[in-house]
Amino acid sequence: MILAIALASSVVYATPLPPPGNEADARRAYADARRAADLHSDGFHLDTTPEGHEALEHRWSAAAEWVSAVLNAHPDASAEELATMILNADNAMEAEPLDADSWLVVTGLGDFGAFTVVKKFDGKYRPVWLSWRDGAANTKFPTLAAWSAEAARSDCRDNEHAVCGPVSGRAALLPADASGHARFYVEATYAQQMGETVGGQTSIWSWDGQSIAPLAVNDYLYMLDQTQVARFDGTNLRIREKQDFKTFSSCGACLGRQVDQVIRIAPDGVHDMGRASVTPELDLIDAAFDRLHRGQPVEGLASPQAVKAMESILRNTSEPGENPRDFSLGMLMINKMRHVGPDAEVCFQADTTDAYIFTLKRAGTRLTIAKVRLDPGKGDAHCKGFRE
Repeated sequence: MILAIALASSVVYATPLPPPGNEADARRAYADARRAADLHSDGFHLDTTPEGHEALEHRWSAAAEWVSAVLNAHPDASAEELATMILNADNAMEAEPLDADSWLVVTGLGDFGAFTVVKKFDGKYRPVWLSWRDGAANTKFPTLAAWSAEAARSDCRDNEHAVCGPVSGRAALLPADASGHARFYVEATYAQQMGETVGGQTSIWSWDGQSIAPLAVNDYLYMLDQTQVARFDGTNLRIREKQDFKTFSSCGACLGRQVDQVIRIAPDGVHDMGRASVTPELDLIDAAFDRLHRGQPVEGLASPQAVKAMESILRNTSEPGENPRDFSLGMLMINKMRHVGPDAEVCFQADTTDAYIFTLKRAGTRLTIAKVRLDPGKGDAHCKGFRE
């Protein structure tokens, strides 16, 4: 299935462009604008004053003007030299060439993020597209409104806005499409004052040299200590999400149910290939517990011996009259695995259960629970020989 594509592209602004500025003057203007915006920030959100809104947008605009001035001042530098020059001058900013005459600029890495396109007109670079304007107005993908100064205000949630930020993130280039149009993705995180599980957003964009359009936007949760979130393998863009299990929970600082959304980046467009679990062994155990608790058949999931053992576990953890929708084995405490040839063993413990070893048999791509036994280890000796 091809992901939904925005009905209307975001068109480059037709308003008169300001004259290109001097590099040193633009750098000072950007530094001043950044300091002014900081006066309206608590480190996470923007204050509620009109001056704060104006200061943040001015900071973003000044960053794009400064990068334009850098590009204009060094016409003979390579793309790599220019990107390094910009990053070394301000580690809250990155720049990547989209084509021979256009650059993608990402600013506010780590706090109030924005991204822009600067393009060469009459031999000089100028900002031509600003994420905090067109992104906020996109009706096909409403969560792009998080890239606006309005969404960055500290009272955004109090005013019951559908989308609140701010967001910050990094961009990376993707292969051009069949028409040669540049494409890129932006991996962003929503600002959050507490907690290890946070909101993320990955958006995919196309730039044809004149206009820009969002091709897909995905919002999700992830754990801050994940080693992977969004990454491109040359064919697929994979986005690692944190989801929930049905019969046991995960702490905020735990990985939870790890799932990859897979998006194929093809010459003819971007294609949603669905989601693939990174923890199929835990998914199997979770599905079997869920079906047993609901009185549903588990044929094909677990052997009779495994079913008997899992029913015993459920009897020892369920409360009489418990609402089935509220049932839980508790928080996942131990999840370790080891492979035995094509098969696997999972050492599992939730906070209402003892530690058990689940023996999983593989037939082709299919896993079944062959046996469940109590782990003989005690205390810190649980799951000896298993790995995280």
